[in-house]
Amino acid sequence: MLSQSCMIVSASNNLHSQSLYFKKFFYILHCFAVKCMGIAGKFTKNRDCNEPISKGVLKMELHKKQIVMTPLLRKVFLFDAVGTGVFALVLIFFANFTGEITGITNTMMIRLIGIGSIIPASFSFWAASRIRLQKIFILLFAIVCTIWVIGSFILILLLPFPVMGVLSMVCVAICVGIVGGFLFYFYFRN
Repeated sequence: MLSQSCMIVSASNNLHSQSLYFKKFFYILHCFAVKCMGIAGKFTKNRDCNEPISKGVLKMELHKKQIVMTPLLRKVFLFDAVGTGVFALVLIFFANFTGEITGITNTMMIRLIGIGSIIPASFSFWAASRIRLQKIFILLFAIVCTIWVIGSFILILLLPFPVMGVLSMVCVAICVGIVGGFLFYFYFRN
């Protein structure tokens, strides 16, 4: 009985010393990463290695990844939302007329493009209502605008459209390209 209690005490002392070793190991590893390699240096600069990160530092880091919604950026998003929304409604409700102008006989395809255009329009309305917006959202939407413009010109080159269809597609592509240009400007400026 006495030998079992001695083994339990010895085992608990051994576990306690091992946990201290692990704590010291991770403390040394953290300090090495901060001081020698510069990892996480922006969070712990001028601090002791085991001092917790303040909420203010994390908020500052979060705001670096966001863009404040300026009046011009809000107008760009509203212009895009209204333009894309009107475009989507025209494609959905006037698919036959749009098909005659563009030379596309499949009106279901035109309606599907209109329904798909509601998603970017709703995103633009949502983005215009924000005070701050993540930079990645602006970059993502600028890339989508660029893909739309490139896709429009590929369609014009590959498919035979009437003159009115080509003009309408070029006008839409120019408007989308202007919005994408502004979004790239706001992304890279900040």
